[in-house]
Amino acid sequence: MRLSLAGGLYTQDAHKHWNDTQGTCKWCGQPDSLEHRYFQCPATASTRASVAPDLVALRHHIPDALALRSWALCPPTQEAWLRCLASIPDELPPCALDFLPDVWNPVFTDGSCLWQSDPAYRVASWGAVLAHPFTPQWTFSCRGVLSSGVLPGLCQSAYRAELYALAVVLHRAAVGGFRVKIYSDCLGVVNKYQLLTRGQARFKVNSANADLWLWVLESTDRLGLDKIYVLKTPAHRTVASARSRFEAWMFWHNAAADQVAKFANLDRGEAFWKVWSDHSEAVVAARQLHQQAWNLHLAVAQQSVKDENAMTLDSLPAQQPKPTRVFQTKFDIGAWQGEVPSQLAHEYGFGMAQRIAIWWKARTGTGDSTVQWVSCAHLYIDYQLSWGCAGPLKCKSAWLDTFLRPYVDGNKFPFLKRLKWFRRCLKLFLAQTRQTVGLEICRCISEIVQAHVFAASVAWDAAALATTESWLATNCSGPVARGTKMLQALPLAKVSKGMCLAELASKDAAFSADCT
Repeated sequence: MRLSLAGGLYTQDAHKHWNDTQGTCKWCGQPDSLEHRYFQCPATASTRASVAPDLVALRHHIPDALALRSWALCPPTQEAWLRCLASIPDELPPCALDFLPDVWNPVFTDGSCLWQSDPAYRVASWGAVLAHPFTPQWTFSCRGVLSSGVLPGLCQSAYRAELYALAVVLHRAAVGGFRVKIYSDCLGVVNKYQLLTRGQARFKVNSANADLWLWVLESTDRLGLDKIYVLKTPAHRTVASARSRFEAWMFWHNAAADQVAKFANLDRGEAFWKVWSDHSEAVVAARQLHQQAWNLHLAVAQQSVKDENAMTLDSLPAQQPKPTRVFQTKFDIGAWQGEVPSQLAHEYGFGMAQRIAIWWKARTGTGDSTVQWVSCAHLYIDYQLSWGCAGPLKCKSAWLDTFLRPYVDGNKFPFLKRLKWFRRCLKLFLAQTRQTVGLEICRCISEIVQAHVFAASVAWDAAALATTESWLATNCSGPVARGTKMLQALPLAKVSKGMCLAELASKDAAFSADCT
């Protein structure tokens, strides 16, 4: 199922691109696909008829994300339901009673949430009851309903309704400076209030219900902690279970607050309940379709691998290895006789261009070498061993030559970056001299570099290539496989006695003057 949800390609129409198959269904021989496997194949007809009858009947009206990939979709009434919740006014309803000054006002708060276990369509409300202070003469009565209402906002839960009731009571008390004792049967609200007001917990602005907690803390600061008590009362206890008159007083008022909150929850109007009814039915239908899609996909998947699990290695056909790709070599120097390309000299300087030309002529002019794939890393190291030069180095938009600027340290640039600059210079040289050289990312003729790297097909001097390979074996910690990261820390190669081309360069006075 994870493979299906992630968009895995496991039908034969996908496998044919990398296996020797025709992309046909193994059961009926028709072109295979997810649509065919789940909704068309005769071999799965009984399965889909038994586990997904509604999904099959509504296939043309259901998006592929659900029908073919098991992604659960929101019901079509989702936006209307969210708009309905967002339209609930957040203005505070007026208080039916006033707090008494200079005395403690006991208030019982409660929240109500219908269909609490289902966040998709649950609705919540709150209520607050103003009680008479407890006395031994109390006779099952209260001052009346302080305030009540439905919970505004998209988040509808019993906890948020309990917290909203606490916030409303504290706000009303803070406006008039009245002392209040608030009794709540929600232990989570009471405990967190105590922790926040005692400094034992830190308020987090991005936590759940942070807007209401901020409102509570602002009202607390305005009123003062000395005028507030928030106490826990047992929830849903009958008066008959009370062991004292005080418990009976708490149980009775808590039940009264609960009834007030429930009445507020039901008093929403006919239009709201019509939207709720349509949405709840759509949610149930959407879940049923998703469950059928889930069951169908799992059942067909189990049917698909049932035969494969029973196979043995003897019953499987022998797989013929696929032919590996062959990279055709191309090497032809054409009419080039060793002259220096003018554009290369203009971009990189005459000295750099002439060293490239002399080096290339010396390594490819032996005439007894075979054309083979040589990595550009080998060519770059060969160039360094020939001249003791870091090759072209780029500073901002200018190319630097360390022969002319010996104070520039080429080791400050990583090997792969220097190799990239050298490869660009070499490609420009080959293009300007009209030489035909194959350039591919492939395996080269090397025991050290075993990864697929950028290589050129050239007839290179065998002795020079062996020296370069020996230098790589000395400076690499092991074979270069699975990428070229091991080459990143290679240092600059110094001039090798058997590789040095200074004698060829000394024959050209202009080149010698340039180097000086």
